[in-house]
Amino acid sequence: MAIAAILGSSPLALGQAQPLLAATSTISPIQDTAQTYIASGLEHLARQNYQAAVEDFTQALRLNPNDAETYNNRGAARYQLGDGEGAIADYSQALRLDPQLADAYYNRGIIRSDRGDYPGAIADYSQAIAINPQDIDAYNNRGIVKDALGDEAGAIEDYSLALRFDADLVEVYVNRGIARSQLGDYTAALADYNQAIQRDPQNALIYYNRAVVRDALEDYTGAIADYSQALHLDATLADAYNNRGLDYYQLGDLPKAIADYEQALHLQPDSPNPYYNRGLVYHDLGDYAQAIADYSQALRLEPTLAEAYGNRGVIRELLGDLPGAIEDFDRVIQLIPDDSLAYYNRGIARVQLQNYDQAIDDLTKAIALQPNDGDAYWQRGLVYQILGQSQAALADFQQAAQLFQQQQRKDAYQQALDFIQQLR
Repeated sequence: MAIAAILGSSPLALGQAQPLLAATSTISPIQDTAQTYIASGLEHLARQNYQAAVEDFTQALRLNPNDAETYNNRGAARYQLGDGEGAIADYSQALRLDPQLADAYYNRGIIRSDRGDYPGAIADYSQAIAINPQDIDAYNNRGIVKDALGDEAGAIEDYSLALRFDADLVEVYVNRGIARSQLGDYTAALADYNQAIQRDPQNALIYYNRAVVRDALEDYTGAIADYSQALHLDATLADAYNNRGLDYYQLGDLPKAIADYEQALHLQPDSPNPYYNRGLVYHDLGDYAQAIADYSQALRLEPTLAEAYGNRGVIRELLGDLPGAIEDFDRVIQLIPDDSLAYYNRGIARVQLQNYDQAIDDLTKAIALQPNDGDAYWQRGLVYQILGQSQAALADFQQAAQLFQQQQRKDAYQQALDFIQQLR
């Protein structure tokens, strides 16, 4: 039975779909020699001697070229050898000989899914279900494909049908939990993971998945408990350390957050996320040198991590490295052209360099992207005041005051009123 990818910083899989063999009891009686090859081929399959199995099934088909189940079985062996084309050819030939051979539809669906032919896979799984309406594996796999196509509702329907036939399928609860999470139905997803854990309490990845849902529900304490249990069962889950570190950060326990990020980096030294996250902690602690080092390392590993450029730019601006800050904000804007905060921050840096016209351009762009940003109006008003454009400054201060009042920022509102009074 196949299992969909687990939610998290990186995909974690619980299982892999496997082709179904035709039952030995249903092999058609043929010549004794052909039966001998078939029996030998099935034994080789059971022992994972796939090349020998292919050779035996091929000999059997030379003697009886109309044996659909032997084509299906040879297809299963070819699949295990990585010969997808040969496997599909065998499954297709089996279906030409026996259009009611549900296993061949199911097996071909697996390969089509592996190759990204999701419509073809759905068609095959649907045919398998039409022949055998209680084919739990086909429902589960069709659900996975629907999920991959963004049809989470259809996937949930298939998973629910599978569970109607067998209410103890841990993998299906996990898959349905993933689909429900993707739809934002975290409460239902939590219920599915609870059912899965009840049936398989030693599975680290299910605790990990439930922790991700608890994070989405902002239950950071519960998420920490689940990540901790996942790590108790499997101490190699780097993402669990990283995510638990984020939860400790949310709860203000910065030393534990740093410790978890360091464990994550010990397991995955080439992962940018723990470096970036640890940089946030050092940033908050005022250790700007270490924060810059972590942001820079994250960017060496992932040069498109816009957040790291933005945060490093803020620190460089604080430290007086205005050209370096502007360079970082430039990079953010290249990566995310509609990032209003990057324009705002670059505008402030340009004010300090007395590049007032460019600063006004940046602050104007920030306002266009975020019209409720009172700070952008306030800062642009200050620039206009420096340039002696009193009416433009007054208009910006008035707009800023209105926004500050709406946002209940009393100190900023009073300061804006004071400036307005001075200009009148």
